[in-house]
Amino acid sequence: MLVRFASAPPWARSRPTAAQRRGLNFERKVLSALAVHAGFLAKPWLVSNGRYRQPDGLLFSPAEGLITIAECKYSHCAESFSQIKGYEQWLEHLFPRNLWSFAALEIVRWFDPFVHFPVKIKQISSIKDAAANSFNVLVWPW
Repeated sequence: MLVRFASAPPWARSRPTAAQRRGLNFERKVLSALAVHAGFLAKPWLVSNGRYRQPDGLLFSPAEGLITIAECKYSHCAESFSQIKGYEQWLEHLFPRNLWSFAALEIVRWFDPFVHFPVKIKQISSIKDAAANSFNVLVWPW
């Protein structure tokens, strides 16, 4: 599979609902705050065989050989797991596992510990605490 970074796809966006706007506003605030981290790339587009994917953010830590894949959600939800795993599968083609490891990170405004999740999660207090090969959740501090 050939994967590469790309510019935005040619399709138009639909009008977001009120709930989607709340989530997009949260995402914008988080990504703006994370932009100060060296190695942070906000909303990169990936393309493979005409299919596009866009993680909310990637944090490259070359000294540790770590790429943190960040997904912002207003509320903790199980769908973030499959989204991040999909991004990770594509990124492995650009950044081989013999050189890089990946940390999955869901950044949320509201965390509900009773949401059924496919793997055990690790709650962290900073993006820098995201551990490789685990699913990390950061409740965004306000």
